[in-house]
Amino acid sequence: SGVNLSLLRFPEFLKVRSHDPEEAIRHDVIVSIVTAAKKDLTLVNDALLNFVKERTLDKRWRVRKEAMMGLAQIYKKYSLQGEGGKEAANQISWIKDKLLHIYYQNSIDDR
Repeated sequence: SGVNLSLLRFPEFLKVRSHDPEEAIRHDVIVSIVTAAKKDLTLVNDALLNFVKERTLDKRWRVRKEAMMGLAQIYKKYSLQGEGGKEAANQISWIKDKLLHIYYQNSIDDR
């Protein structure tokens, strides 16, 4: 994919882009952060993961879905499969609760 991992060095830029009015840009920010986290969790800090977490509340289904699926993939890799050790599992321990919370929302799409 065309994901530019060097953007991760500029969290303020990504923060602004994660709130961009353009759906495609918000989507691409999520893809970039999730791709980096799946490659190596040490590439992303808590602030970047929080951008993904915020987008689970996006007004557009496509962006919400990407954020939810991305968090699930990160959780699966580092918590369920144990990659990255205990420290990585602790860093992302909140993901399970967030995804379960989303599941119990009223919107059928989010389930």
